[in-house]
Amino acid sequence: YTYTFRFEVDVDAPSYTLKAGGYTISSGSYTNKQVVYTTTDNRSVYRIRYQRPNYSSYSNTYATSYTVNTSATNGWYYVYAEDYMGNTNSTVSFYLDTVLPIGTVTNANGSTIENGGYTNKAIKYTASDSGSGMSGYQYKAPDATSWSSYTSGTEVSGIGWHTFRSYDRAGNYSEEYKVYYDNTKP
Repeated sequence: YTYTFRFEVDVDAPSYTLKAGGYTISSGSYTNKQVVYTTTDNRSVYRIRYQRPNYSSYSNTYATSYTVNTSATNGWYYVYAEDYMGNTNSTVSFYLDTVLPIGTVTNANGSTIENGGYTNKAIKYTASDSGSGMSGYQYKAPDATSWSSYTSGTEVSGIGWHTFRSYDRAGNYSEEYKVYYDNTKP
């Protein structure tokens, strides 16, 4: 008897691109933009496996791309691709965060000053973020035209409007917080 066998050997994992807002990002990135994971293989991709925030298992899509819109649940996403021969690429992750940080201004006594409010005591700005975490703070002194770096909780004074804002790791900026400082007597 003579037997003829035809078989294919494929040991190459699918390749992929990971983009947020149209720009390539690396695994482990934080973003507030739509994310598109696209995969290709020398033969064809079998499926994309993805895990969403608050889910303990992976789901499948039998397409060559997987998109996470900005209206999706905030949190960590994990994605990888598998070809028909069972080869998988490395799992990539990204953190979607569309929630703005929230800032607060307090005076030297610890009392909160409303946004747009007035005070005659030194003020300081702090912020918190429920998503990806705080990344930085910015400040505009009275009569300043550009933002400068600010250290959270640093007291400032000087007659005029003091403006603060903060941003998280995903690039979300808080609302601008303005307080007018005036310690001169009428």
